[in-house]
Amino acid sequence: MIEHLRRHHQFVRAGACQEGFDTAPDRFRRVLARTALTMPSTTAVVSALAIARGNALVRPVLQTGLSILFRRSERYVERHMADRGWTTDQDTERATKTFWSAVFGAVLLSQAGFPGGPSDVDISTTLAIRPADAVRDGPNPTATDP
Repeated sequence: MIEHLRRHHQFVRAGACQEGFDTAPDRFRRVLARTALTMPSTTAVVSALAIARGNALVRPVLQTGLSILFRRSERYVERHMADRGWTTDQDTERATKTFWSAVFGAVLLSQAGFPGGPSDVDISTTLAIRPADAVRDGPNPTATDP
């Protein structure tokens, strides 16, 4: 999964997916979300989650796989942010778990026949990535990170 995300991001960095006025962190977040939602392995993970819910024997294997996915995703996002001078106001570990939970939920809704689908959900907003020197939104919108 992570390798698929890397290849898709290289495609975007090459300029094949310019989005106009958006910042690079915005494009990165959208690419991650779009890629995660369209990977065939995402559907398999959602199916495995459903199986694990009713089968205690499967849970340890699934928990291990999810732990690896979360850790690799967290490291990937941290490296990518560090290489580009980006930051986040979130804990990266928590943000990656939230991101993947939203992805799995969107796929599950789609599989259940819910009107719309993953493309109707803005998964990219679960990752609040911005340039380190950018002004952040919030209680003090003129504050910047030290």
